[in-house]
Amino acid sequence: MGPRLVRSTRAQGYASSRQFLPIILLKEYVYCPRYAFYRIFIEKDFTTESMWDAKKFTADHIVNTLKELCDKAKVLTQVSVRSKRLGLQGIADLILVSNGYAKVIEAKLLSELSRRGLRRRYLHVVAQAGAYAMCIEETLNVSVVELGFVDKNYSVLWLPYSPWIRRLVENAAYELHYMYRTEEPPPKYRSTKCHYCCYRNICWESQ
Repeated sequence: MGPRLVRSTRAQGYASSRQFLPIILLKEYVYCPRYAFYRIFIEKDFTTESMWDAKKFTADHIVNTLKELCDKAKVLTQVSVRSKRLGLQGIADLILVSNGYAKVIEAKLLSELSRRGLRRRYLHVVAQAGAYAMCIEETLNVSVVELGFVDKNYSVLWLPYSPWIRRLVENAAYELHYMYRTEEPPPKYRSTKCHYCCYRNICWESQ
């Protein structure tokens, strides 16, 4: 019999914000639904290496990297955004705004990125940026046109903000809220991700 799960204080905090869940949970859900489940319902808090590395990311880094582009746009940092339609909220690290259009910047400083990788191994990073984009459009009343991803070399890979990204975010948001409401763990499957997961022992022992 697996460990008994109860609502953590983190989950209770989500409930107090009514219908809004943090965007970081959507990213984790796309990476692994069961990881997001344990993040919500277990009274533990783990900070991964990528999370610590993201803390090193500052607007100054990207402004220096994209100086010409940033000189032509308004740079917004640490912007609180939310979407009632998606039921998501978060703090966007960096947004470039010009003439009613916006570009969203996300950091993945532990990795060297490629377009192929963003559509596969790092799809969860695209989902996070896409969720920020949808929240930014609703909060700031601008149109997001591109998503920028900063890798370990501080080079920036751009993806057009396409309909498939919107669908990815919408589907994941719906499934995330369903999981939160029902408190039912998603189906279990093993992959290479499991070996790096802080919840692997709990997950493998549970139903």
